[in-house]
Formats: sequence, C-alpha cells, structure tokens
Amino acid sequence: MYGTIRKGDMTIDELYRKILRIGRRANYRPEELRRKFLDALPLPWLEKAEDIGEHLPLPELSKKLYEIELRRIARFKRDGIPDSLVSHRASRQIYESSPVSAPQQQGISLEDMQKTIQNALAQQKTENQALVKKVTELQSQMAQQAQVSAP
Repeated sequence: MYGTIRKGDMTIDELYRKILRIGRRANYRPEELRRKFLDALPLPWLEKAEDIGEHLPLPELSKKLYEIELRRIARFKRDGIPDSLVSHRASRQIYESSPVSAPQQQGISLEDMQKTIQNALAQQKTENQALVKKVTELQSQMAQQAQVSAP
C-alpha cells in the first residue's frame, strides 16, 4: 500500500515515528510494524538491531538504536571521525564544522542530545515506576485472594 520504506537520511527516531504513522493508517499489527521497521534499516543497522536483541519490543529496540546513533553523532563531534552508520544528511547538518561563535548553525548540539537522552531516561523511569506500582497492586490482590481462599 505505501511502498518500500528505507531509512535513507532519516534518523532512527524519525524512521520509527514514520513507521508508526503509516502503521496507524494501515492498521498494522505490532509484528507487522516491527517487520516494516527492520526491513527499512540498512544492513549495518540491522546487524546492530540483531546484536541488541531481536526479542525486544519495537519501542525499546528503536530507542536503543537511536541512543547508539546519538552517541555516534556526539563521538564524531568530539573526535571528527566520520561514521558510516550516520546518514550523509546528518553528516552535513550535524557534523559540519562551523565557527565557535555560531553554535546555532551546527544542527543538533551536544546539549540537545543530552537533553533528549535525559528526557528518554526520565520517561523510562516514569514508566518503570508505573509498572512497579501495578506489580505491587497485583501482589496485594494475590495476597488477599490467598487469605480468602485459605481454610
């Protein structure tokens, strides 16, 4: 219906969001979303995904791949060594050296990357706290049921 999607110049996060948008419109099941996402990755990124773990849910997998991408971008900014896993567009927009007096022209700043990672970690912490609360509630319910069914 939508043709073949490729990562191309998109970041991992942009690709993931695009797959989700298309998936909502096409009513893809979770396994179809995952297949579309993996099919859109170039071979080096697909190998990274396999190394990280194919068993991870798609949101976690894409998040981990995006974190790798951000670290590689930061490493390039620090060391100046190009990275084949980062797109040419990202290379031009993010890696292009510009005068120190004009940081707004550098694309994604180190502060922006750090903020993105901190926000993702904060969101994950919130999600984890909600899960812990659910588990605690379930344990409490199970304990109550055990007391009721005990002779």
